[in-house]
Amino acid sequence: MGAFLIASALIGSFVGAFVIQKAALEGLFRIMNAERRNRE
Repeated sequence: MGAFLIASALIGSFVGAFVIQKAALEGLFRIMNAERRNRE
């Protein structure tokens, strides 16, 4: 039971980190696109 809890906690933290990273990258791309539009 303990090993299962540790494994699920690890998987949950990996999924959370991936979601946060994906959101951060999307925000960065939006900022870059907005700057590119402003320059034109």
